Amino acid sequence: MSWTEYRLKLMTEAGKTLVLDPARKVNPNVRVIIKYPNWCDHFQGLGFDLEHGPHLFDGVWTGTETRDPSSAQHLQNYLSYNVFRYLDNLRPGFNFGGWVDSGGSHMGMYRYAEQLWLTLFAKAPEVTLFAYNQLLRQPLLGKTATETFVLTDSFLGELGRPQGIVSYKPFHATGEDFLQNYLGMIGLPMDMLPCFPEDKKVVLLTEQAKFDPDIAQKIQEQLLRGGDVIVTTGLVKAIPDKIASIAEIRCSDLKALVNDFGWNGTSSKDLLIPQVHYLTNDSWEIVSAGKPLTRGVTGYPILLRCSFAKGNMYVLTIPDNFADLYEYPDKALNMIRLFMGRDLDVRIEGPSKVGLFVYDNGTFIVESFLDEPVEVQVVLSSDEKVVRELLENKAYPVASRKFAITLEPHTFKVFQK
Repeated sequence: MSWTEYRLKLMTEAGKTLVLDPARKVNPNVRVIIKYPNWCDHFQGLGFDLEHGPHLFDGVWTGTETRDPSSAQHLQNYLSYNVFRYLDNLRPGFNFGGWVDSGGSHMGMYRYAEQLWLTLFAKAPEVTLFAYNQLLRQPLLGKTATETFVLTDSFLGELGRPQGIVSYKPFHATGEDFLQNYLGMIGLPMDMLPCFPEDKKVVLLTEQAKFDPDIAQKIQEQLLRGGDVIVTTGLVKAIPDKIASIAEIRCSDLKALVNDFGWNGTSSKDLLIPQVHYLTNDSWEIVSAGKPLTRGVTGYPILLRCSFAKGNMYVLTIPDNFADLYEYPDKALNMIRLFMGRDLDVRIEGPSKVGLFVYDNGTFIVESFLDEPVEVQVVLSSDEKVVRELLENKAYPVASRKFAITLEPHTFKVFQK
């Protein structure tokens, strides 16, 4: 066995024979809850079995701390929301709370507060502040937590069930690890599921989908239904023959340095991307980049469309450094949000590091992760005349399904249509 296979078998057996069975023998009514950490894409390597564990135990708690992304784990802020939603999707209604420690508070108390409110945006029923000795040593932590909970309590009851762009992640899958959190940081609401959905207009497939041996058939069925599939360059490279059954596209070992996205703007630095090759007119570039692209001699696809049956397969180019997604120019990000957000009734236009959180009752939240003020356009799919911001109790007029907002650094606004 591999280390992953061995540890999954060992830890699942240990949880049952050394914890659950003895506890239930002593007290048949006992409730045993397992608390999972935050690094969910690597759980299987340490024996955390997300396929069976949430059903063996009586519930789960979720580590939602993300701390300083420049430290050892390199977890993006958005994971504080995304990991709770993912674990809740494994067994809906049995994810009982989020767990946040004081890591990252050296960056400023806003960073500690942000982890708490992102946990609550995900609709965690409870939050644990780890740990009491930390709260005693740093009284500002408790003050910040109190202010955060008072603020969020004023609107949490108005939020519906979280929604997002469905990303299919098979159990124990690796590949382009934690990419969904980077996508969340560029304004793409994520909703990670352990099964391939059959009722969505758009399904996102990262390299993790290679762990499903039937993935090509599932892609074809989605396209035949008239839905779309977004595949990343990591998946194209991992399963080239299966992708070729949809469209003759390949992701080579060649790289390109780009900084010019044509009419979609320029990046502030050179970005290293994989080169995607396709047959002319069989597929079509929606967003392109080069160095230069404007008045240059060649370019490379950033978002590529391949028609198939009633639907479209899109290839999203992921830079070698995932954080370079944050360097994509605003207009390029806007196009990506447009094509990936068909299941949502709201999207944003503007720079990266602005998050969008969408709920099924017409409420949504826009949050800035930036260190400076930012203006963002909110785009609705319905003909609203006015949208109300709940914290300010302020009406925002909507013209041509758009309205502009300004966010101060590390703040958010909550809207009700």
